[in-house]
Amino acid sequence: MTVALETKIVGSKFSHEDILELSLDDFPKDISLRELIREKVLLEVKAYNSNQKDGYGLEYRSFKDLERDIKKGEINVNRKLIEDEEGEVINAINGFEDGRYKVFLNDKQLLDLDDIIPIDIDSKITFLRLIPLTGG
Repeated sequence: MTVALETKIVGSKFSHEDILELSLDDFPKDISLRELIREKVLLEVKAYNSNQKDGYGLEYRSFKDLERDIKKGEINVNRKLIEDEEGEVINAINGFEDGRYKVFLNDKQLLDLDDIIPIDIDSKITFLRLIPLTGG
């Protein structure tokens, strides 16, 4: 079974939407939100790294890389692959726990990472990140 994962970023000049297809054939019918987030992150990392190898996509810069370059007075623009997939999964889980984004299943907000969520072919899963107003 394949399910569409919709991502929306709203409230900035960089607002955008995209949809990734995630195959759930290797999963039970019902999975936890934590597992779903993990699979989405791994899918995005794979797509990002593929784009980098092809010379497309935005450059990934860690805070550590930026701080190092700022101290040297330069910004290195070499494209990097994301090598720490599990680190990215942890960042995404922490982001959910910190309220940086919300997840909806068929327009119902999912609140607990360990809740089992029923997914079927008609499921609509949306990851929503709201950008606060400047000064707000």
